[in-house]
Amino acid sequence: MIEYWIGSDPEPKLIRQDVWVQEDVGANGRLLQSIKTGLRSPNYVGTSIFDKFYTIQDPVALILKELRRGAEEVLGQQVDSVLLGRPVKFNADPEQDEFAQATLRDAARAAGFKTPFSSLADLCRRTRLPRRLVENLILAGGMDGFGVERRGLLWELGRLRYEEEQLDLVFGDGGVDLPPLPAWEKLAHAYEMLGLSTELHPLELYRPWLARHGILNSTGLEAGESGQRVRVGGMVVVHQAPPAARGFHFVTLEDEEGLVNVIVRPQVYERYRRVLRGSLLLVVEGEVQREDGVVNLVAEHVVSMPSGGASSADG
Repeated sequence: MIEYWIGSDPEPKLIRQDVWVQEDVGANGRLLQSIKTGLRSPNYVGTSIFDKFYTIQDPVALILKELRRGAEEVLGQQVDSVLLGRPVKFNADPEQDEFAQATLRDAARAAGFKTPFSSLADLCRRTRLPRRLVENLILAGGMDGFGVERRGLLWELGRLRYEEEQLDLVFGDGGVDLPPLPAWEKLAHAYEMLGLSTELHPLELYRPWLARHGILNSTGLEAGESGQRVRVGGMVVVHQAPPAARGFHFVTLEDEEGLVNVIVRPQVYERYRRVLRGSLLLVVEGEVQREDGVVNLVAEHVVSMPSGGASSADG
């Protein structure tokens, strides 16, 4: 999978695109893995695929050309800048790591991009993007490709002395060792910046707690027998009360695996009105109803998920 941001303030877009390589049949990801290895080696010239010779830059440039074409279709304008990064260092040797990044930059130029951004400082100096926009992009994961944890990038941004219309001053980094952002904090920033998360569903953080308490997910509910009494947890994505429904409410919960249809009778709604109207994450206890292939949960008790139920595991 390849990620790339397109557009600029106020609403940049993050696009994720699967990369499928026909020549990789029977060896999942081997070609792309070999590209990563070859990028860092000054002795690696290229390879032959079906009797055609390719330099290490050629397949990378092909991928980048396709990304550029897709971005230009979405934006309706020419795209000539790209942010290149990596999830980890190519090599612990600084010279070999820099060699790999230089090879990537060559591939980007071959794909028609202008000189790509090599670091956060490089991006800020050349684009002069508003500091707040850069911070939002970091928090939303748009700068993860630089291979630096988000806290580290925020620290680096704070040390960069640049203004949109002024010359910048760059101070040396004191080498502060900052812990990575925990998963829940990344998730909170993603929802604040984008209104959604491209990496994690909120229920994934609650899943260990829900499992310990015997609370089902959407898949577990689908396997339930009609009339069975169960508890299901989820995030409210739809809450409807059509006038013709005579006081019945219909709530749709979402988790990391699917959706749950919840039917709330009038007397149950009156009992749990405050929870249903004020909570985003719910645990609903009720009876499984199967009718014409559709599975519903007829609610009897509704509670909010406790804030302490979310896992604080790093991610």
